[in-house]
Amino acid sequence: MVIKECKKSDHFILSINALLRRLPQSHPKRGLIEGDLAKRKAGVRGEEAVDYFLKDLPGFILLKDIRHSNGTGDFYQIDVLLMCSNFLLILEIKNISGTI
Repeated sequence: MVIKECKKSDHFILSINALLRRLPQSHPKRGLIEGDLAKRKAGVRGEEAVDYFLKDLPGFILLKDIRHSNGTGDFYQIDVLLMCSNFLLILEIKNISGTI
């Protein structure tokens, strides 16, 4: 059962696409922006792929996209927290292509 859904970053991806439509092909930062867009799209696809396998998992509670403070002013983020009566499992989702 999913208790907290993930906030999709679609609005940010839409904003980057809008920027690229207006940015000249010759702009020196265009390649950097296109690379960032590709990484963000890959991240969303990775989270959607994991969601497919977790959506009907019986006996577990899922919390997605948790942002929490450590008490000293610093924050951390958890992609998925999978909970059951025996354990907690933190999932950090990465979707990387190529050689690591």
